[in-house]
Amino acid sequence: MNRLLGCILVLFFLAAGELAAQTVSADPVSKLRNQRNYAQAYNQAIEAIKAGDYSQAAVFLDKALEYSANAPEALLQRAKIFLAYQDYDASLQDVETILKNKPETGEAWYLKGILWMMRDSVPQALQCLNEAIRRNYTTEEAFFYRGVLKNLQGEYNGAIYDFTMAIDKNPNHAMAFHERASVRRLVKDLQGALYDYRMAVGLDSTFLAAYNNMGQLKMILGDFQGAVDDFSRTIRLDPANNQAYNNRGQAFYLMGDYPKAVEDFYAAVVIDSAYAAAWNNLGNAYAKMEKYEEATNYYTKALQIDSGFAVAWLNRGFVNELLGKLENACSDWNKALSLGRMEAGKYVKECK
Repeated sequence: MNRLLGCILVLFFLAAGELAAQTVSADPVSKLRNQRNYAQAYNQAIEAIKAGDYSQAAVFLDKALEYSANAPEALLQRAKIFLAYQDYDASLQDVETILKNKPETGEAWYLKGILWMMRDSVPQALQCLNEAIRRNYTTEEAFFYRGVLKNLQGEYNGAIYDFTMAIDKNPNHAMAFHERASVRRLVKDLQGALYDYRMAVGLDSTFLAAYNNMGQLKMILGDFQGAVDDFSRTIRLDPANNQAYNNRGQAFYLMGDYPKAVEDFYAAVVIDSAYAAAWNNLGNAYAKMEKYEEATNYYTKALQIDSGFAVAWLNRGFVNELLGKLENACSDWNKALSLGRMEAGKYVKECK
């Protein structure tokens, strides 16, 4: 969410411009004075925003709103600053004031949607972004975040449409390519997803999640060496990425290179000793090398970390059977079955 918030702030503050607003005074001289004072304070706020000094910008906006209490552009900029400082209640209050007086303000609907999104209120956020786009606030980010929300709601075709609209508006939108790839995976458009991941890393060569997810997709497609290459790029960019080591280990495992798989699984647990999946994978690699006692030890380590790890119970049962420890094997398979690993049932029947 932090990366998404960064996109929001860039869009907001680059959109800031110098505007003048109506005043509330009925006296012509006072009205003119208020207009001048408002414009001066507002424009000072815009300059502070451009300089990245949001605290000072907020001071100027407060001053501007003293001269024109409901000026929508000042309220909107202040709402964005409140959002930047994660004061969601204050931000929402300013947005509600805008919409009460000018419900046609599409950007205010957009900001309200983002605020609901930050509160994990997906249906409300989606409703607001729909309204923003209906009110002709059709920026790349409006479509992008609506796509994110539709994905969360399971509206996959709608999400793909929105990410495509975001890309049409900004062909360099790496995040939109990445998110569209993720949805395409869900609808089994694997080649389309692979294209999007490639576009994402082509636009952002430091995009760790895209390399990692592309590697996982390549494993599904059977391109294990391609997966190794992607996970290796992730590791070069982030040497402490235990998930990338575990994933590369899985690729080596599927290639039948068990010693290299062991090296990567070890690296993963050195980085995070509580990484149960990597301990389980170490057990698998040692089992493939017919080192069953070592494999049992690693499965046990995984289960000490996560006693609800059904696959590890199942796997340890297999190795115990190979070691001739049938009673232990049956106990492990029964535990796996109780945890919902239904294929353990056929092995449990052998215990009777």
